[in-house]
Amino acid sequence: MRIVGHTIRHIIGRAGFGGVLIVMASVFCLPTHAYAQVDRILDAAEREIERRAQREIRDVIRNAGKDDETGRDRDTPIYDTGAGPAPTPHGGPEAPKPVWLTQCDGLRPTRIVYGQLGDYIAQTGMSAQRNTGFVRQREVDFIQGCILPDLRSGEVLYLEYDKQALAAKGDFKTQCVKVNDAGYGAVNDRESADDYPADDSYLRPGHLKLACGHSEGISDCVGGTDADRGQAAERDFRNRGVTPLSFHMMRTHQAATPAPGERLYCHYFNAQSGLSLFGYEYYRERF
Repeated sequence: MRIVGHTIRHIIGRAGFGGVLIVMASVFCLPTHAYAQVDRILDAAEREIERRAQREIRDVIRNAGKDDETGRDRDTPIYDTGAGPAPTPHGGPEAPKPVWLTQCDGLRPTRIVYGQLGDYIAQTGMSAQRNTGFVRQREVDFIQGCILPDLRSGEVLYLEYDKQALAAKGDFKTQCVKVNDAGYGAVNDRESADDYPADDSYLRPGHLKLACGHSEGISDCVGGTDADRGQAAERDFRNRGVTPLSFHMMRTHQAATPAPGERLYCHYFNAQSGLSLFGYEYYRERF
């Protein structure tokens, strides 16, 4: 049987699959109906081998221009986009977050919080009261130098700085650029202050102290009215010697903004020193 198997493989190699029938006829003396079955099996095998060869050829053609180790196209630059929250609406590769536009001042905030301005319920006994305040808060920190984690439209960035140290630095204003459209120029030069986070006092003091009985997981609370909570917050700022800053990640009506939105990179910039307190990217949605 080993001699027969060797003979079959030799004939297949020299004469193709059709040579198998010769071996069957000369060695095994198979009946006619068996030849038909073998013939069908060989036809199916040949078709499968042809399909497999075609797939492998297509893969070779598809991968011919790619790097052997990374699998990326050799002509496509490799971008480090950070933790960008959404894909580019333009298609194609993402542009890198332009953190090189930001030179850090070095003054660190004493607190950084992300959250939202929204409604919450304060429960006192059987009574429930709806209030508006800084909710869904989470403490964050810089991820690189003075660069913050990414944000999305509707979120609020809140920071606290030492009052005297911040005052000594002079004036800061928000500047923004479109990450995937560098030719657009500075957003703050072309668009309304309602279209990007220009206001650095978005939250009122009363938003920062929540009414007692809330369920936001924050131990600090103040009873009374919104005015009472605002006065309590201002006293707290004076006692701790801090200046609060807060920025709302705006949505926009700008026709130049592609739907559903785009990436903006912003920093809080001092024109006199050329330095920034912090920078961040946010995904600006279009109304």
